[in-house]
Amino acid sequence: MKKAFVLFLILLMCCGTALGEDTQRVFHVGEAPAFSSDEELLEVYVCPLGGADCALLMVPGQSMMVDLGKSTDVPVILGMLRWLGVSHVDIVFNSHPHSDHIGGTAGLLKSCTFGVFMTAYPEDYKGDGVYQVNNMNALREAHVPIQRVDNGDIFPLGPASCTVMRRDISNPNVNQTSAMLMVQYGECRLLLTGDVFGIALQHLAEEYDVKADIMKYPHHGIDTISPIFIREVAPEFAYFTHATRGSEKGQQSLYWFGVPYDFATEGILHFSTNGEYWLIERLPYNLLSI
Repeated sequence: MKKAFVLFLILLMCCGTALGEDTQRVFHVGEAPAFSSDEELLEVYVCPLGGADCALLMVPGQSMMVDLGKSTDVPVILGMLRWLGVSHVDIVFNSHPHSDHIGGTAGLLKSCTFGVFMTAYPEDYKGDGVYQVNNMNALREAHVPIQRVDNGDIFPLGPASCTVMRRDISNPNVNQTSAMLMVQYGECRLLLTGDVFGIALQHLAEEYDVKADIMKYPHHGIDTISPIFIREVAPEFAYFTHATRGSEKGQQSLYWFGVPYDFATEGILHFSTNGEYWLIERLPYNLLSI
């Protein structure tokens, strides 16, 4: 059954190429065959936080956390890590040093360890609403290596490839210089957009291949999105790190383009892929032992 489905996907891909259309890669659990126990998967768990970002990506033998929520989100994040049996995160990637993306650093370090912390900003970076310096101090006290990354850098997460995409740091608006991360596993792609908004999204779409199957909607859905950007990404599914209220502009933008979406505040969003297609589901919030 499963081999027949994969063959069907390949046939669709060939037809799609001839017609100039893309093959469907994103399915809800139950719409496509479950992955077998011997397949190596990329799994993504989006932590259910209100207006803050934290996602855990796992491949066999390695894990990466993208953003760390607010300081008050630490119990929820630790609850998800405990449920997954994770006490050590190999890579921590911070999109930008605002409190809702980096504020959980010190609190998390009290209960788990980090292999390396990646930031696209100088360790002494300062600005309005920036929490870089205090968190860098917490990382140094915990003896966590700090690695500077920048626009165009590529690093591995096991067999997956992660590409950093960002605008010039000279822009005084920290959100506009937020680092996006494209994660590719086989033929499947996930775009984590940080808090980039406005014209910066259009510039990134012009500079990079931003096509992705699943997209984190930028800036929690607070802003409308550049039509050029959404056309270039052409996601089959998007999610908000916000609730239904507060993300109305983002929801309207996705509605205009017919993109289905869900909210990371209503339970753990779980995406898994074998590199050929994705299975997505929402797991109950009560799985977390907070």
